[in-house]
Amino acid sequence: MLTREMKDAIGLLKEIHYTNGYVVQECLYSETSRMHVRHLLDLLCDSCLLRVVEKSGSDPLAFRYSLTHPLSQITLSSLLYATGGELYFLRDSNVIYETYGVTGRKLAVVNQMVCHLLSQIPITDILFSEDSLKDSDHTIEK
Repeated sequence: MLTREMKDAIGLLKEIHYTNGYVVQECLYSETSRMHVRHLLDLLCDSCLLRVVEKSGSDPLAFRYSLTHPLSQITLSSLLYATGGELYFLRDSNVIYETYGVTGRKLAVVNQMVCHLLSQIPITDILFSEDSLKDSDHTIEK
């Protein structure tokens, strides 16, 4: 249900919480991973979940960070907005239970509710709504 980016952001927040604000040593990451971590740090700072406490150099991986809220008070909702607002919805809730354990019960309920609500909205409601007719900038050019 959670995207890779959300899982990585959760891991990064946990890491910063338990390492007194430092990201794991840069040498442990490949260049692609370093770019991904820098991107996540930017997202988390922009959404006010993290703040820079100490800058050493120009690379955000070398900065020291602090959480703006206790780790236990950062919610999936705030993380969802920080990472772009995407979730994966699954038809089979058992997969959620197996993947997330006890927390999977809550996530499975959310998954079922959202899937049910989305199944009640025909795409024609979106296609033919007055708002989408006014917003003609999103048409595909041929």
